Amino acid sequence: MPLIVIVGHYLWMAVLYIAAGIYSRSNPLDVVKNYGPAYITAIGTMSSAATLAVALRCAKKSEPPLRDDMVYLPSERRECRAGRLWRRSV
Repeated sequence: MPLIVIVGHYLWMAVLYIAAGIYSRSNPLDVVKNYGPAYITAIGTMSSAATLAVALRCAKKSEPPLRDDMVYLPSERRECRAGRLWRRSV
């Protein structure tokens, strides 16, 4: 059963990257090459918050490069623990 899920995941990713490559008229392998570390981090941690820093580093390496003023990162994080909303600064 897990093998079916993994194969289905990679097939769906291939469909999405090919469709995006056709739409943008660019090579989807360039995106896979640039964002590979972010993808591995996302799969390994299953956390979008943990992946954010790696994804931003990958975006700065890509073409066209990401400028520092293009990304807004909030300075505070909200977490829900045991039904209560905690406010914790990062």
